[in-house]
Amino acid sequence: YLFIGEDELYLSAYLSSLKFAAITTVLCLLIAYPFAYFMARSPADKRPALLMLVMLPFWTSFLLRVYAWKMLLADTGITLIEHTWHAARASSRATRVIVATDSEAIAAAVAAFGGEAVMTSPEAPSGTARIVEALGALGDADVIVNVQGDEPEITAAAIDAAIDLLHRCPGAGIATLVTPIRSADLLDDPSAVKAELTPWREPGTPGSWLPGPESAGAWRAITFSRSRVPAAREWNESLLAANPPYWWQHVGLYAYRREVLEAWNELPESRLASLESLEQLRPLEAGIGIVAGAVDHAAKGIDTPRDYAAFVERCGRR
Repeated sequence: YLFIGEDELYLSAYLSSLKFAAITTVLCLLIAYPFAYFMARSPADKRPALLMLVMLPFWTSFLLRVYAWKMLLADTGITLIEHTWHAARASSRATRVIVATDSEAIAAAVAAFGGEAVMTSPEAPSGTARIVEALGALGDADVIVNVQGDEPEITAAAIDAAIDLLHRCPGAGIATLVTPIRSADLLDDPSAVKAELTPWREPGTPGSWLPGPESAGAWRAITFSRSRVPAAREWNESLLAANPPYWWQHVGLYAYRREVLEAWNELPESRLASLESLEQLRPLEAGIGIVAGAVDHAAKGIDTPRDYAAFVERCGRR
C-alpha cells in the first residue's frame, strides 16, 4: 500500500526536445530567429542584461536567455509558465505545484501570480537533476512528478494517471506515460522516443520465478530507444493497427518515488543513456522498474515561435 498524501508536482522549466547538432550555419539560423522573435515581444523595460537557464550542459548562455524569455511570453494575457502552472494545479492528486528554475526572472514571474518557486543551480544537467537538488525543500513528499514547464496543455488527467500508477504498482520506482504509434513515419523519427513495453506484473511469491497477475492498464518498460523497437521481422502496415499496440511513443512525464530521487546521484552511469541521450535508461539499467500508462495523445510542447503562435490561437478559440 502506498499512501500519497504529500505529492509534489514540479514544473521543471527545461526544453526537452531541441537538439542542435547541425552544421554551424544552420545552428546560427535556429538560434537567431527565435531569439529575435521572443525578445521583440518582450517589453524593452523588462529585459534584463543577462538571463541564465542551463538545463543541458552543452547549451550556450545565449540560447538559455532565449529560453527564459520564452517562458515569460504573455500574448494570451498570462505567461507561458503560468499556463503550465494552472494546468498542473488542476490535478486532483498533487497537493503542491512548485517551479524549479535557476532564472530569477522566471522565479519573480511565478511569485507575481502567487506560485511557489525554488531556485536551483544553473549546472543541473537535466530536469531530474534539478529536482534532486531541490529535494531538501520538499518536506516528506512521497511522490514527485516532473512536468516540463513549456507544456501548457498538459492535462490533469495525465498527471493523476502517473501518480495512480505508482499507487497501483508498488514494485515500480518510476511511472511515465506513453501513447500509441499509428504512423510508420514516427517509427523512424529519432525525435519520437519509442518505448518497448510488456504488461506489468508484480513479482510472485518469494522463491517462485512465476510473476503475479497482470495489472490492468499498466505496462512495464523493457527499454526506450530512438530507433524502431520492437523490430518486426516481417513488416506489414497492418501491424500499426494492432490492439494493444506494438509501438508506443514516450510522452516524457515522470512520477518518482522519493527514495528513487534520493538515490539518483549514486546510480551507475549508463553507456546506453549517453548513446541515445535518454536519461530514463539510467534507472532502467540500474534495475529500477518503470511502469507506463497509456494516454490518447501527448501534450504539445512549445519549442518554436510557430508552436507558440499556434498555442495562442488555440487559447483564443477556447
